[in-house]
Amino acid sequence: MRSLGTSGRFVLAPGARHLAMLAGGSGITPIFSIIKQALHFELDSRITLIYCNRNRQSAIFADKLDELAARHPGRLQVIHLFSRPEDGSAGARLCQERALQLLAPLNDEHTHFYLCGPAGMMQQAREALQRLEVAEQRVHLENFVAPAKPAGAASNLESQV
Repeated sequence: MRSLGTSGRFVLAPGARHLAMLAGGSGITPIFSIIKQALHFELDSRITLIYCNRNRQSAIFADKLDELAARHPGRLQVIHLFSRPEDGSAGARLCQERALQLLAPLNDEHTHFYLCGPAGMMQQAREALQRLEVAEQRVHLENFVAPAKPAGAASNLESQV
């Protein structure tokens, strides 16, 4: 079997030296694919992933990301941001100011930013990147939304009752 690699608009930028990735919830799925590709094919690249979730238990691929970071020290850094940590400590959502704090140190001319997650998180991160004056060609977005239900359509549960 032969892999065709990634396709579409949300793909690894050729020659990107530093990937600053921001994922929220299931937005990790396309980000995870790009991380694996970069680690395998872009041997001079380094990756910083900021991964936002409610808690560790809700973080998709958390163990796999930790394994990859352990196998690629110095190349992959994973920063978890939990809004409701299981240990009862104060959580943190990604607001624009927190995004600025996390993204500003990563910003240089060789950094490409990849964002995928809930709309609110994406908006806060985009505004932070605009404030940092990051060139649009270095910002890569993957938007996903739940399919809209037609007006007046009953949910599956309602139609079964």
